Amino acid sequence: MKPDNKEKYNGVSTFKIGEVARRADVNKETVRYYEKRNLIPKPDRRRSGYRIFTQRHIDQIKFIKREQELGFTLREIKELLELRIDVDTTCSEVKSEAEEKYQVW
Repeated sequence: MKPDNKEKYNGVSTFKIGEVARRADVNKETVRYYEKRNLIPKPDRRRSGYRIFTQRHIDQIKFIKREQELGFTLREIKELLELRIDVDTTCSEVKSEAEEKYQVW
């Protein structure tokens, strides 16, 4: 049985890019692209230069893929993600933004 490649960083389980890609069912280039487009939080780096990803990154990549399957563009997904992290935005406002997209169809 292959180990799950988890390590700890400040008490949080961390993953290398290949493991993140595997768990999120994407390739490594997709992870890098999402990072470059600021769709996922910029990961910390080890002294060696390796990125330090967490479960949050995996969950966010899965969210992005799910929204793409529903027909959202990456630009629209980024807007939804920005609403999600804005402390002044309510859940109903995020829901309203998403529903507007569905009504366009």
